[in-house]
Amino acid sequence: MSSVAGSWSFKLIDSIERNLILSLFQNKDNVFGTGKIRDGNKTLDISASGSVQDNMMDLAISSTGSVSLYKLKLELGNETAYGDYQAYSASGESWNGSADGQMTAPL
Repeated sequence: MSSVAGSWSFKLIDSIERNLILSLFQNKDNVFGTGKIRDGNKTLDISASGSVQDNMMDLAISSTGSVSLYKLKLELGNETAYGDYQAYSASGESWNGSADGQMTAPL
């Protein structure tokens, strides 16, 4: 099982690019944390939870304020994570995109 505990920086790319800063903690295969997402000119607080199995991580990230849910399906490398996501807004919109992440500091 991969260790993902640490500080992460992600780019979420669809029709626009969102930047995500996340502190992740890990207990066995459970992953959880908090951070911020920059969406256009807004910076929102986020929470995350998910799981790790082998070299894969499923991560659900929800934002506060302008409520959205991002469901990431990521392949883990050497302090990297990349894959796809599906996003949902409280107003009923949905979209998908790609995610590219880098661990910036292990815990």
